[in-house]
Amino acid sequence: MSDLYEVSIRNANPSKRTMCLFLEYPGIQVSNLKTYAWLYETTTLGGVVTFKWEQNCQVGYVKTKTDTANNRRTEIVSRKLVPMELGNLNSVKIFKDTEDDYGVTEPVKEQRLNHNEVYIECDSTVSASDQCHIAVGMGDRVAFSYPTEPNMNHTLAINPRIYLMATSRVVTGDISDTMRSNAVLLDFKDGNEERFEYTKDNRFVRDAMKQ
Repeated sequence: MSDLYEVSIRNANPSKRTMCLFLEYPGIQVSNLKTYAWLYETTTLGGVVTFKWEQNCQVGYVKTKTDTANNRRTEIVSRKLVPMELGNLNSVKIFKDTEDDYGVTEPVKEQRLNHNEVYIECDSTVSASDQCHIAVGMGDRVAFSYPTEPNMNHTLAINPRIYLMATSRVVTGDISDTMRSNAVLLDFKDGNEERFEYTKDNRFVRDAMKQ
């Protein structure tokens, strides 16, 4: 079992805020890469949000739809992820399982990969689609996705760097959001827990909850 990580944030801002966690972009250049707030919770003044997750990795696919009424952001409507084991079970194939659905093979070991890499292959039965995406997740939630294509294969470098961000917009469902201007990097220098206060001037103050 992977190590359990935890971060808590106390909201000292008078406005309602949604606290979100984002992962660092994977080491790949693809078009239409979507980033998701893979953990999030909304809180008001004085509220405390606590996130807990295992530092693991999953890959697979998701089906998406575009929320045209909400700045054309992308919402996940279904998903199929399989757990990967970096350095060991690190390679999967995506294929068309039924007329309306895809399947994901059980992961196998790809010898040539570096320890932090995973290999994802789409076979010839997979269609090019803006609604069906290859997906990378952590803590059993989707962190990134990008559109599928037939006979497509990619090696992704999984970077476990995690960012904390606050937004005034309430997140409903798994909505992609790349607003990172006030984000802070979680460093876990003193163990697997971090504590923050989100101030009235929209800043994260580290370890404020310990005082």
